[in-house]
Amino acid sequence: MTTSAVLVLTLSVAATAGTAERDGDREVLCRVNGEPVLLKDLELQLYWDEHAQVAKEPLDFLIRERLVRQEVARKGISVKTSDVDDFLAGLDRDVRAANAKDSLASYLAAQGITSDYFRRQTETVIGLFYLAGGKEHPYQGMKDPAVKKKMNDAVADLAAAGKVETDPGKLEAGAAATVNGERISIEDAGHLARLSFSDELKRKHLGQLQLYVMVRQELQRRKLELAPEDLDFQFHLVASARATTFGEKELPIEDVLRSLGQDPRLLRRQYGFRAMAMLSRMVKDQVTDEELKKLFAADPARFGDGVPKASQILLKAVDAAGRPLSPDADLKVRARIEALRAKLVAGEDFAGLAGKVSEDKDGAEHGGNLGFLDKSRIADPVVAAAYGLKVGEISAPVRSAAGWHLVKVLEIKHVSFEEAKPLVRLAAIRSRRNQLLEDLKKGAKIEPGLAKL
Repeated sequence: MTTSAVLVLTLSVAATAGTAERDGDREVLCRVNGEPVLLKDLELQLYWDEHAQVAKEPLDFLIRERLVRQEVARKGISVKTSDVDDFLAGLDRDVRAANAKDSLASYLAAQGITSDYFRRQTETVIGLFYLAGGKEHPYQGMKDPAVKKKMNDAVADLAAAGKVETDPGKLEAGAAATVNGERISIEDAGHLARLSFSDELKRKHLGQLQLYVMVRQELQRRKLELAPEDLDFQFHLVASARATTFGEKELPIEDVLRSLGQDPRLLRRQYGFRAMAMLSRMVKDQVTDEELKKLFAADPARFGDGVPKASQILLKAVDAAGRPLSPDADLKVRARIEALRAKLVAGEDFAGLAGKVSEDKDGAEHGGNLGFLDKSRIADPVVAAAYGLKVGEISAPVRSAAGWHLVKVLEIKHVSFEEAKPLVRLAAIRSRRNQLLEDLKKGAKIEPGLAKL
């Protein structure tokens, strides 16, 4: 949402941001095993699950609108009913001129926008017009490029000077933001998000919401409740499924999640996370030792047994923009890496050479040390090469998207079943959880409702 969003509010943004009437069955998106899923349920999910996008677009819009209305009130600017009526009449003429079969009223109705909501937004825009120095006839006056610029500049100035808080950790329950102390609710931000986001995104979240409802129904059928410790356990489960080491450094799961664009503070509130927490709650006490032993024996490296600790030397075969070099240039890089391997085979120290020539800058500072390599990354050619080597062996040249590598295994870690058991148990819980979810999906009855996304 750009600074000019408030300016074009009545022309475009409001066309995707109206407030439809809340009326019984017309609010029902679907029924899951007979239980209604409402528009407001989806709106709440969108707010938490797409929080970064909500903050960037719908919430930013609501903040700027609130700033304008506050400043209009502070300066005692009055927007007359006749101003709004004239503005709407001008819009109606333009709509009819574009399509003789259409009108402003029919257009708004098709978008699910009530007249009260649209009049409020129109009043805001007219107030901004007067705030920016406009004198009369707002609908025609704000078509002037110079007036538009003044209006946009006014919004930018208000945004720069306003005291706005959007950090969920600093807001009271139910607030999406405060603007100079005035509250914007989560419900308002979520509603605007639903009417602003693409149908594809909304369909995706509706599917996730349906899964959440069917999982919650099963939890209730088993007479269980989701407790804070279940959310803590799910967080632990998420952490155990992700690589949390880089070289010799252990990374907190919070840092890993942030690198993936997820805010750990919001994760516990998201429907998908809570659904997984409920599933885990239902199955975590069902796993047996015999099941765990079989799982460990099937793939010990998955749980830390037989995991290689490796070093690498990298010579890049891409340009500064990350594009592959020409075939001739690539052959020259390969020839260099083969020459380096010959030196290593002849007895030169791997760590010392890596520190001098490797173009993996982070690794080169540590003699090329990559640490223990998680088998979940086996698709990486370097990881795959390490898993095929014995301690002390040096690989043949390995090609990746970045260039040519030499890999050396420094040691191989071995753990017993008892040592690995906590990780094996978490993997078994994930497996049972996923199977329970599939079973619930197969047995669910989902019926469409009258509401539109």
